[in-house]
Amino acid sequence: MAGRPETFCSDMRIGIHLQALRPGKIGGHEDYVRQLVRLLPQIDCDVHLTLFCAAYNASSFVGSPSVDVQVLNDREFAALDAGSLSRHQLDVWFCPLLVLEPLDPGLPAVVNIPDLQHETFPGFFSERILDWRNEHYPRSARRAEAVLTQSAFSRNQIIEVFQVPPSKVHAIHLDAAPEFSTDVAAAGGYLRDLKLRHELPDDYLFYPANNWPHKNHKVLFEALRLVELQHNLSLHIVLTGAEVEDEEPWESVIRAAGLQDRVRYLGYLRIEELPGLYAMSRALVFPSMFEGFGMPIVEAMRMGCPVVCSNATGLPEVGGDAALYFDPERPDELAAAIAAVASGKDGEMVAAGYRRAQCFSWERTAKSTLEVFRSITARRPALTELSAPGSPPLISIITPSLQQGRFIERTLKSVLEQGYPRLEYWVIDGGSTDGTVETLERYRQLYPRALRYVSEPDGGQADAVNKGLERVRGDIIGWLNSDDTYEPGSLAAVARAFEEHPACDLVYGRARYISDSDTDEPIGSYPTRPRFNWDTLVHECYICQPTVFWRRSVTDSGYRLDEGLNLCMDYDYWIRLGRRFRFHFLDEHLANSRVYPENKTLSQRRFVFEESFRVVKAHYGWVPWSWTIGRAHYRRDGERSLLNIRPVAPLTYLWACLSLVRHNWSTPRSWPRIAREMRPVLAQLPGRFRRRLQPSARHTLEVPASCLVVEICVEVTSGARSLSPVDVWWAGYRLARFSVNGPGQYTRRLSLPQKDDTRPYRLTLHSDLLRVGAARALTPRPWEVVAEDGWLEQRDTMRLPPGWRVVEMSFMLPTGTAGGIQLTFSYRGRTVEEWTFDRPG
Repeated sequence: MAGRPETFCSDMRIGIHLQALRPGKIGGHEDYVRQLVRLLPQIDCDVHLTLFCAAYNASSFVGSPSVDVQVLNDREFAALDAGSLSRHQLDVWFCPLLVLEPLDPGLPAVVNIPDLQHETFPGFFSERILDWRNEHYPRSARRAEAVLTQSAFSRNQIIEVFQVPPSKVHAIHLDAAPEFSTDVAAAGGYLRDLKLRHELPDDYLFYPANNWPHKNHKVLFEALRLVELQHNLSLHIVLTGAEVEDEEPWESVIRAAGLQDRVRYLGYLRIEELPGLYAMSRALVFPSMFEGFGMPIVEAMRMGCPVVCSNATGLPEVGGDAALYFDPERPDELAAAIAAVASGKDGEMVAAGYRRAQCFSWERTAKSTLEVFRSITARRPALTELSAPGSPPLISIITPSLQQGRFIERTLKSVLEQGYPRLEYWVIDGGSTDGTVETLERYRQLYPRALRYVSEPDGGQADAVNKGLERVRGDIIGWLNSDDTYEPGSLAAVARAFEEHPACDLVYGRARYISDSDTDEPIGSYPTRPRFNWDTLVHECYICQPTVFWRRSVTDSGYRLDEGLNLCMDYDYWIRLGRRFRFHFLDEHLANSRVYPENKTLSQRRFVFEESFRVVKAHYGWVPWSWTIGRAHYRRDGERSLLNIRPVAPLTYLWACLSLVRHNWSTPRSWPRIAREMRPVLAQLPGRFRRRLQPSARHTLEVPASCLVVEICVEVTSGARSLSPVDVWWAGYRLARFSVNGPGQYTRRLSLPQKDDTRPYRLTLHSDLLRVGAARALTPRPWEVVAEDGWLEQRDTMRLPPGWRVVEMSFMLPTGTAGGIQLTFSYRGRTVEEWTFDRPG
């Protein structure tokens, strides 16, 4: 590249995670990082880079007004999170070395995944590396705002394997290092010294590659023998590259091939020596079975070296019309290609290589990367930018409706009586004839500026919502079914949440199940998880649909409901959005979901499971145990309640196991997950069958709703025939299990889940064989408060009963956790206490 790159200015602060960069150890990835660090500030005069380096690589980067070098130790890298990164005021977080760390940086993030070789050739990887890739690659691809890769081949594979939107993955070609210049060919002294130092033959082929299995050296050696036998040519080959641990040593491989006198192995060489090796060689021979890009091809073309190249994976994309291709599994094809270039340097191939090399440029790579950074920051406007200063954002609500005259008025009132100042409410009715349209018209006259509706045939619920998405204009969008309701103040709370968390794209909250009575009686809480995780969404839909709101940018990205789904279109929608957008949990009761015998969730329960199976299989590639046991319980035991507390029969477990295997049999990649899920289940089955004919014992007790902690005492009588655990159930969830080993008293202290109403908790103690002689609930003592799930999140709330003035809190830092963790207690925005954990305990 000559001269300084063309520049333009647009203020942007980019953080780059470089813990994995070990100088001289990671090959082309290192050059990729260093070229971007060098060029990004040159291309855009207002780009500022913050490099998060380790002690072993920080000295290889030079700080400047545009580049800030931060040196972190392992503990500080592990502690990186949204909070710590926010102090650096970054616009983009970039992880160029394989995986996104941390997974939730709290700002737009980009990850570079060069290839998915482990998906094509899992046998080429150790079990440890394979597990690491299978764990981190999918999560990184789905959590990042954008994924960079180096070829269209890799891009297509990432989209297909990880099921991410095509617009999210960008193929950006690389270039050879600046050392690869045609000036080297004119440096005769340099070439002579290089030839003498390494005792190079006068005429040789060249292959630079570590001894990894996919580099396919054995096929190359077989082709050399065929060249001699079939073409009467005796050729030498020079190899460079590192000997990788756990792979067969070079010496034994070469000896086994009988090529000791024709193969020259030079080991790992500095990059300054490689251009000369290309320049003096007859041709680059590249028989690799898998490459995401293939940097040696570009290096060879820049050095005037003909290229004989495998036609596998992304290599033809790099070589274009300047290479001679062969099947990497056919030594005879490789031998014929070598013979074709062995008669002399093919001037036509050299010229084609020079032309092809001009397609690759580090400046172009850096510009394309910067364009990706700009695109993801442009998709995340702050909420204050969506509306005029000082005015609240416009909220649009969509309600699909069909023959819901019984409930529609309660739904309309819950929206229109919110008192929110900027509201747009669209009801998309499917042509109801039960009085719904008359109710809509009456409320339209009462609220002419807010309520609009259409009543015409449609293709179902998903089609109706999609019609609404085409009509709404709001900065924030919500979807409320015609039999559900919002809680008072929900819209204002959602608007505040988006304003306080400008990095999030969707907000969801807590919900209750309500009955079809005129009083909308609460019948239980929806099992909402307070922390969104895309990987756990496969096990259950823990987001209640009417509590979800999203920015207009989500709709503008083209996401619509799948109209091929009739029952689980919301579950499918959250899964698809979860791959690209960030969800924020608002710890408030936002909505109510109505449950009654005629609604789709209960009346079509069988089809809910069948459709859910299709959805999770399509997105995750497997069906988990939670869905198969749920359907088996419903199909065999006829249980229709969403709040089931009945224990599952042993034969139901067996049925669920068989269903788990049947639905996942065709996807071998899911078998390890299935084995892990079934192992504890199968271990329980023999005991469950033995106990099936034995009498069971239950005991129900009430605990005041104000309790945070309950202490339960179970007395096992001396007349018990044999021993069995005692389970504590509430609202369909097992809260605890007693392990008993003989007659006596057993005490268990447990925290109770948050509950929105004032009715007492009704806990059920259940055991198959033991007679529960006595059980009692103790009022929690003022010196102990337990987090809802036993673990503190980054920001957790402790709810204390009214009247408490003094609280003593105890926390445990698990063994193996690093110290230096700070815990801050605040009340109404004021810091009350600060603790620091120096060591586990």
